[in-house]
Amino acid sequence: MRAAALPLARYGLRGAVAARFWVYQRREPLSLVYWGMTAVITVAASISSIIGPQRHPGVTFLSAVLGAAFIGLFHANMVGSTGPPFAMEATALTDRNALRAYLSGQDIVLAVIGIPLLIALTFGLGAAAGFPTFGFETMPVALAALSKV
Repeated sequence: MRAAALPLARYGLRGAVAARFWVYQRREPLSLVYWGMTAVITVAASISSIIGPQRHPGVTFLSAVLGAAFIGLFHANMVGSTGPPFAMEATALTDRNALRAYLSGQDIVLAVIGIPLLIALTFGLGAAAGFPTFGFETMPVALAALSKV
């Protein structure tokens, strides 16, 4: 482990949490497995429209929403499934602004990883289903679902 300071720590609590959460997402094997499972579940949800005789592109909407839902499910971390549990870290937060900074720091990292993943999956699934431009229609649905998670 290197002895340097966290690169975003100069931006306060939000930056420190984002930097630490970024390190967890890159380094922890379970987080990498969760990202991989999200991609596999997203593809598996629309596999019938990709290889089936009826190539209905509407199924990719379902897979986009499922991908966003599983990003939220796998990375909510309320009980400590990815890193220290939130209940332990919440004891160090002093007020509502600290809680907001903590949660937004985690959300920034999830967005930095999750948005490109969902965009690549929606465009890839649209192209695999035979409708390459369908990614433009499913991408906003996936991003809207991710923002609600």
